[in-house]
Amino acid sequence: YEEKLKENREEVRRLDREIEDIRKELEEARKRIDAYRRTIQKEDEILAGFNRLQEVRRELEELEEEIKSLSPVEERARKLDAKISEEKGRLEARLRELRGKAEELEGKALALESHRRELAGVDEELRKMEELEGEVNGWREELERIREELAEMEREKAIAGEEVRRLREQLEMLGEASASCPLCRQPLPDHRRDELLEELNRNLEGKQATIARTERRIEDLKQQGEELQVRIGKAEERLRRKGGLSARKGMLEEKVRAAEDAAQMLEEVRAELAKGEALIREGVFAPEFQAEREALEESLSRLRAWKEKRDELLQEERALRVWEAERGRLDEARENLRREEERERTLQNWLQERKR
Repeated sequence: YEEKLKENREEVRRLDREIEDIRKELEEARKRIDAYRRTIQKEDEILAGFNRLQEVRRELEELEEEIKSLSPVEERARKLDAKISEEKGRLEARLRELRGKAEELEGKALALESHRRELAGVDEELRKMEELEGEVNGWREELERIREELAEMEREKAIAGEEVRRLREQLEMLGEASASCPLCRQPLPDHRRDELLEELNRNLEGKQATIARTERRIEDLKQQGEELQVRIGKAEERLRRKGGLSARKGMLEEKVRAAEDAAQMLEEVRAELAKGEALIREGVFAPEFQAEREALEESLSRLRAWKEKRDELLQEERALRVWEAERGRLDEARENLRREEERERTLQNWLQERKR
């Protein structure tokens, strides 16, 4: 019995493994069936997209034939454009002669603007220098005030230092065993001596704090003075250019007067040049070619519209190509669904058989 029981247990484990394998295969088959059914459910949408693709392709074929029919018109228009351009070139050659004359004066006209800008810059620099001179005077006054305050701070520091020295001497006297009053020289009781010691220490701390504040203020003043001296030195270095700028201003004023005369002549040449350019701009040349070219414009406009429509259809056709693949998947789903359903039934039978 034990041997038979062992065989039965092995058989049960084998069947369990087979059942699990069949269940997995059955699950995969059902997933494929669901995918095929979802694809078939979109049949109307897929066929509509695929039919629209076919329709767009037919429209493109028809449109290409229409575009091809107007190719001779397009070719004739290109030839006319070439002849019109040739006539325009002859007119522009005459204008180049006028421009050559204008170029002789254009450099001077450009120099005029440059001279004016430079002169304005020199005037602005001189104005700034005048302002700077005023600022330098103010800085010098400020520097003098700082020096005066610095001297006053040094005096205050010296006075406070003397006070500190005096207070320390009094503290030393009170520190002796037989201390007497620093003022009346009378012997002091202990409690009075302690009071005087406390008072003198407070005064000493106050004077030392005063000296520290004074020293900080002295350092600040020294730094401010040094910064002002540096600023004044840089300003004086800049102000030494004032004489040269004044001379430069006189020379530029002379150049501006000379360039203004050349600019006046340039305006006259430009006026004559503008008349010739108006002929080009208004198209008063090659009238016979332009008349024929204008007669073709209606056909060319229609051709352009067709090409725009073709571009739109090509874009739509590229977007609709996805429905070709969808149509293929639809055909595949129709073909494979029945086989997968049969496979599902077979697997169900196998599963029930293994379970029994």
